[in-house]
Amino acid sequence: MKRVSFWPTLVLLCSVMPICASAQSFSQVTGQLTSISVGGTQTGAAAVWGINSAQNIFEFDGMAFQNIPGNLTQIAVDGDTVWGINANGSVFKLDPDQGIFVQIPGNLSQIAAHGGATWGIDANQNVYEYDGTAFVQVPGKLTQIAVDGPAIWGINASQNVFFFQAGVTEGSIIIGTNVPKRGFQQIPGSLTAIAVGNLGTEVCGIDANQNVFRFDLTSLTFVKVPGKLTSIAVGGPILGPVSVWGIDANQNIFVFDPISGSFVQVPGQLTQISVFGGNVWGITANQTIFRLVF
Repeated sequence: MKRVSFWPTLVLLCSVMPICASAQSFSQVTGQLTSISVGGTQTGAAAVWGINSAQNIFEFDGMAFQNIPGNLTQIAVDGDTVWGINANGSVFKLDPDQGIFVQIPGNLSQIAAHGGATWGIDANQNVYEYDGTAFVQVPGKLTQIAVDGPAIWGINASQNVFFFQAGVTEGSIIIGTNVPKRGFQQIPGSLTAIAVGNLGTEVCGIDANQNVFRFDLTSLTFVKVPGKLTSIAVGGPILGPVSVWGIDANQNIFVFDPISGSFVQVPGQLTQISVFGGNVWGITANQTIFRLVF
């Protein structure tokens, strides 16, 4: 899989979407889901998929959620490319021509896809990269992975943070005087959750104490941001605004305001949130679906 040099150049393109909390609200959408995933292309086109408690699959067609054949427990959306995992860890990819999910060799417990990159983790914490034809194991152990194009981030069982170093000829973060080899490179910090968007120009995480951090592209370190969250979501096209959303322990919803440098509460309560630019969707504790309306 070819990667392009991105870290120095995309810093100039990075922008977090300005938010006016009073100008938006969440509106209920018909249906019930236990998991929702929003993804899009780098030009801004978005897609919304979900799974219900019976592991049935649904795609939002612009008006309503339509049932798609198959059963999944996890879904990842990358524009018109959709991946999923079932209860047995089997991996599936949507065939858009047939409108069905086709099994791909491999067994994973987590899958992440965006920006043309697809990575996964198996039950033994082994890491895999999809090279366009198959999932190929990559050295390292992770319990969580987040991807967007050439930006691959992960956390291991000890809450250590890692960035996948693609290699100097392919694009890299270079820390220190030694040129790092291709593979996962540890980044200072300790996190329990991580999210990435805009091909890596926006990286956010949460630690065990619910503190929130943003990766600073100048100092190459995680910087603490005011607020407490239990989950965080980052998303946005490279040619458009990035948005950062989160949920706290009381299921309150927050959006990051780049002007104040803090999280602003938005009316409503959710247990899960997924975002791609201005497309923000969530699910409540009762499996009710909501979308952001400006």
